[in-house]
Amino acid sequence: MKQRLAECDRFAVVDVRGGSGAGDWSAPEAPSSHGVVFVRSGCFRRLSNGVESVLDPTSVYFEAPGREQRLLHPRDGGDRRTAIELAPELLEPLLNVPLPAA
Repeated sequence: MKQRLAECDRFAVVDVRGGSGAGDWSAPEAPSSHGVVFVRSGCFRRLSNGVESVLDPTSVYFEAPGREQRLLHPRDGGDRRTAIELAPELLEPLLNVPLPAA
């Protein structure tokens, strides 16, 4: 379940509640916007771009349109996340920052 807490033309803050009980992998879903997601409670596995991660309240991850993901909750109780959805033009300056070869 998602609830938009605040939004404007270029970003939104969304409260996300995922999974209510232990089960199988969720159906594939692809985010509709770029985002930074902060896990606030619970624990779950995430499979995205062939990479599986275990996420808990010490975790932050990134989402992008078209990057399919699936989630699996190993325990009852689900999770809570805060997602910051960003318009692509907010990310463009970051894509042009030169990085050192090392």
